[in-house]
Amino acid sequence: MKIKLGLKHYDVIKIESFKDKIKKKDKNKILYYPYTNTITTYFNKENYLVVATNLDYQIKYLYHNVTKNKIIHIKENKQKIHLFLIPTNIKEKLVIGSVLKLTD
Repeated sequence: MKIKLGLKHYDVIKIESFKDKIKKKDKNKILYYPYTNTITTYFNKENYLVVATNLDYQIKYLYHNVTKNKIIHIKENKQKIHLFLIPTNIKEKLVIGSVLKLTD
């Protein structure tokens, strides 16, 4: 799966289990957590941009420069939210209301 940010395409890793979360180590890939409203950064070693989208991938919330050992909880139904962890080395501008373009 890939996501288009600006003019570039970035690889996306879909995280569906605890095992997936621990074994991911590449800091140039975006992490995708479908249907969840809570995320922890305990196993991460770098800062991230946390992006919360609705089911149509329209950005609803942005959390900039989230450090390790933090918990982000969004007070909405988890069946209506997708979360993305974007590494801070990806320097694309995102704004609330824009739509992320995912491709397979």
